[in-house]
Amino acid sequence: MQEFLRPLAGLASNISSITEELRVSGSPEECVLIAADPELDGATMPLRDAVEAASSSFEAVFVSCVPGRLGYFDGPGIKNYAIVQAN
Repeated sequence: MQEFLRPLAGLASNISSITEELRVSGSPEECVLIAADPELDGATMPLRDAVEAASSSFEAVFVSCVPGRLGYFDGPGIKNYAIVQAN
């Protein structure tokens, strides 16, 4: 799994930079959230809103951009947020 993670050390707190990185990597404008929070889990929303929701949540959130290929993970206690990308 490590080979698919790209840490975002310099971008971790910048929603615009994370959103742009996901767009450049092939994200569509709408993404699906997988979250511990039932209000977020399964929600479909615009990419920027999804990254913002993940970043502001008190629970772990995975933003699925391209199922099985591209996503973004954010959670409490995680130092380096990551973009998950499979070729």
